[in-house]
Amino acid sequence: MPDVKINEVLGLQPPAGCSLPGPVRHERSDAGYDDATGAPAVCPNRRHAGSDEKGGTARCNVPASSHPSSLFADNLLSMTEALLLVDVQNDYFPGGEKELPGMDAAAANAAGLLAAFRESGRPVFFVRHVATRPGATFFLPGTPGAEIHGSVRPLPRERVVEKNRPNSFLGTDLAALLAAEGVTDLVICGAMSQMCIDATTRAARDLGYACTVIADACAACGLTFGGVAVPAGMVHASFMAALDGTYARVTTAGEYLRRPAR
Repeated sequence: MPDVKINEVLGLQPPAGCSLPGPVRHERSDAGYDDATGAPAVCPNRRHAGSDEKGGTARCNVPASSHPSSLFADNLLSMTEALLLVDVQNDYFPGGEKELPGMDAAAANAAGLLAAFRESGRPVFFVRHVATRPGATFFLPGTPGAEIHGSVRPLPRERVVEKNRPNSFLGTDLAALLAAEGVTDLVICGAMSQMCIDATTRAARDLGYACTVIADACAACGLTFGGVAVPAGMVHASFMAALDGTYARVTTAGEYLRRPAR
């Protein structure tokens, strides 16, 4: 789990007065902040390692000033942030079996993010869907449509995770690969917004990762429900709106790339 791994990497111990066992990973919450440092006034960590074997939530009430200050900032060590490109595959592009409106533009933004991560040396992970469901019509095993698009082609040293379900963590070694790199924060992009991006982001947040979704590096398809046709743009906007705030920070590629380097 990411809360455990970052403390293995940094070698942190709980501060004096902390009633919960195990090291601490901090994240921002609504607990209130120190105006001078931006740190939480009270440690709002979600869970200490091993604090509740039944899966419950435990909180630490030690003042923020008693904890190592390096963990309070929104900017954790750069090596803890990874880019996750989900299903940027040929079948979603013009001429593919499941062409998505706006996929070319989304891939161009994803390529910009990929270049920035490579330049800074931060880890990059690719997820590739291979359809095993009976009756599937795209991403079929062994077809060109199931291959990762050339705009974001992985380098030999970069990890590619193969999945068969919308949730990129389900039945894969993605969590183990992220833990091995000490990853705690994920920047997520790809397709489809209403399926694999939504499922993967929610699963990642439930596993304890801090998530950023790059809205204009994602694409959706149109849907129909109850006789009402919902255009792709509305589907995309609805799912971005649902994720924003609770499960992720949703932003654009330009806004993300303009922020101070981590």
